[in-house]
Amino acid sequence: MPQVLESFKNLVSRADIVLVEGAGSASEVNLRRHDIANMGFAHATQAPVVLVGDIDRGGVIASLVGTQVVLSAEDAEKIKGFVVNRMRGDPTLFADGMQFVAQKTGWQALGLVPHLRCA
Repeated sequence: MPQVLESFKNLVSRADIVLVEGAGSASEVNLRRHDIANMGFAHATQAPVVLVGDIDRGGVIASLVGTQVVLSAEDAEKIKGFVVNRMRGDPTLFADGMQFVAQKTGWQALGLVPHLRCA
């Protein structure tokens, strides 16, 4: 972690905005003790967290709500909102899903991103 934080400090000193992508899943609580890629990093840098769920894999509601269930209260408080990624078809069909997740978690629904085909 010290080397990761040093690199982050260096990057922050040279950039106006730094977006950090985690690795794996924030809900892998069995790995939390040594986590330098997700919630451990967010706490160490005091970074707010946006959770991204992939609707294309299926079960995105359970994935997002379930993440809150397994996280510690301290980790769950770091999450400020969520995004659902890779929506195929009419986004209005998932409006109720976005609202459901927001109501169950208390996290702000930040967006529903359409699936973009690679050329």
